[in-house]
Amino acid sequence: MTEVGTRDIPLNWDVFVTPGIPTVTSDLPPGTKQQTWSPISSTLIYGKRDAVLVGAFITVEQADALVDWVEASGKNLTTIYVTHGDHFFGIGALLDRFPNARAVATPDVVKRMRQQASPDVVANFWSARFPGQIPGRLVIADELEGNVIELEGHDLVVVEVGHTDTDYTTCLSAWWSPATSPTTTFTSTSPSQTSKPAASGSLRSTQSNRSTHVL
Repeated sequence: MTEVGTRDIPLNWDVFVTPGIPTVTSDLPPGTKQQTWSPISSTLIYGKRDAVLVGAFITVEQADALVDWVEASGKNLTTIYVTHGDHFFGIGALLDRFPNARAVATPDVVKRMRQQASPDVVANFWSARFPGQIPGRLVIADELEGNVIELEGHDLVVVEVGHTDTDYTTCLSAWWSPATSPTTTFTSTSPSQTSKPAASGSLRSTQSNRSTHVL
């Protein structure tokens, strides 16, 4: 009998999308009465037992919903990966529920997180737009050493993508088998208005016929 290696077991992914939420701002375009913050997505990549979460949300309500969703997966959350420096305010709520998990980001993203979590920026930007909705405890991720997050024998590789809606944006890339899943790209925002998993699929490491799956 041939023993099946860890890398032969596929990884799977699910996506959670928050609805857009109204913001408080006086800087509105002509004819506009209300500005809405875009929906935000978070991706859970998981194997047989463990999971890596890509992205965290902004408000207390969003963070609580994300925590409940991750817990409902039944997986052991080992890592929270922050792709860029303004979608991380919900890390504290995640660590309260999953104290053995570790939040990580690239050094440049960590610097950006520190800027966004400074008292001045929180008071004058975030709390001004979302009064009473920003968590009181903001957790800064640890700097990731290297560019790989290991998940049950699979490598999730950090890819620098430069400036998107903010500086130093990154994503995660994994090898997958075309027989198991179509190519899918996940971003930090989505036009979907659902608060349920928006998509799911599988990733399988192979030694040949490999393609890149970006998260």
